Amino acid sequence: MVDWYGRASLEQGHRPEVVEALERNEDPTKFRVKFKFTEAETYRPSIKSLTAGRLAALLSIRELHDYPEIAPFRDPNPGQILWLTLMLDFYNDRPTDRTLVLADMGSSYRTSEMLIRESIAGGAVVTESDPADRRRSLLFPSIMTVLTYEFVLMPKYLESVDKAMGDSGGLVTNRKELLAKIYDYYNARAKHSPELLNIEIAARQARVKLELVPDMVS
Repeated sequence: MVDWYGRASLEQGHRPEVVEALERNEDPTKFRVKFKFTEAETYRPSIKSLTAGRLAALLSIRELHDYPEIAPFRDPNPGQILWLTLMLDFYNDRPTDRTLVLADMGSSYRTSEMLIRESIAGGAVVTESDPADRRRSLLFPSIMTVLTYEFVLMPKYLESVDKAMGDSGGLVTNRKELLAKIYDYYNARAKHSPELLNIEIAARQARVKLELVPDMVS
């Protein structure tokens, strides 16, 4: 069985792969996550369990439409189906089978395949061949897709729920705790990430007018 994601800790000195990409003069935003840091596991199980449909509605925020990790996924069908499948598979530590997700996307094969190609070309999705079967194409969310999901869309979703429900509701009960865990990792990662990624995420947070985002650690 293939381990698609290694495990590491930022505090133990593991260098994020994006740092090595920059040293090779490559665009770090278009790589996939290969190591999942233990510091992020404090909140990722909660993220996986949130209502996908409500979170997907945040893709319609116009201020984010020109970002390449958002643009391919805006349309409910087939874009959001691809996006939600990619992210659920990411949290379940597995790649997305290209053939299977094409069958699930609900549009013509040509339309769905063109969308996948667009998302790869724009850096929202990374494709690899299955090492056990080179004919099988696997898809992964790019680093920027994961970072935007966790540090922009997820906090915005939690803020929106809080405004709508106040102190009631099971999800809201743990909202502040979940946000605190997300931002703890946000700041821990910022200490080790290239400034390029920090600036890109901060720009997206500003676009959606996050109210509870802490100051980025320098």
